[in-house]
Parts: sequence; C-alpha cells; structure tokens
Amino acid sequence: MYFINYHQAAFTLIEMLVVVTIVAMLATTSLWLFRLQVAKGRDSQRKDHLMKLKTVLEDYYADHDRYPASLPSCGNAFLPYLEAVPCDPRGENYAYETDGQSFKIFAKLENEKDPSISEVGCQGGCGPGGAYNWGVSSSNTRPGTP
Repeated sequence: MYFINYHQAAFTLIEMLVVVTIVAMLATTSLWLFRLQVAKGRDSQRKDHLMKLKTVLEDYYADHDRYPASLPSCGNAFLPYLEAVPCDPRGENYAYETDGQSFKIFAKLENEKDPSISEVGCQGGCGPGGAYNWGVSSSNTRPGTP
C-alpha cells in the first residue's frame, strides 16, 4: 500500500512569502511602467497639439501680418484655421504669449526627464510663472527665452 505524506507536498510559509513578495514587486513595477507609458502618450499628444497650433499661427500670420492677440479657449473654433482649438489631455488650455510679431505656446510635460525639455530651453521652467517645461514658438524666438 502507498501512503501520501501531506506535510511534504505543501509549501512552507517562507516559500509562500517569497512568492507573494515577488508577485507584488512585479505588479508594482508593471503598474509604474504602465503609468509612465500613459504619461508619455499624453506628452506626445501635447507636443502634437502645439506643433499643430504653431502651423495654424504661422498661417494666420501669413494672412494678417501679425499673430492673434489671444487664442480661443480649447474646444472652441478658430475659423477658418481650426474647427476646435486642441486642449491639453487633462482638459486645460495651453499657455499662449504674443507681442503680435512673435508667439510662444507652453505645455507642462508629465515626464520631466524628457530630453526635449532641455532642447527648447525650458529645463528651469518657462512660460507664465515658470510653470511650464515645454513649448513651441515663432521662428524668430525660442520658448525658453524671456
């Protein structure tokens, strides 16, 4: 007759704790990486929006020999150039500054280690109150310049 020793077939408490710890670390790392990728996706959308606005503003300048004094709130029309001004993925307006002959548009990227932040000169903050870290501007200026 064959007898089963149930004490040898079970996991020990230490083995269970090791497995639970490893699974928890993998889950935490995966969640962190997922959130980072989602934030990078929103940052990419912000960059696309600002590049689109830059093109629209250059078209406006070609038609009027000046940039508009302000942009409509996000979601509103800017005819005939845009049916709807793009909004930040969080639903906010982008910051816009102009003197009529140049412009700057700013956004706050979530990934503060994005290399393009230093490329535009906003590593120390730029825009109104220094609250932004990325931007586009007319060809006669840079976002990170005063």
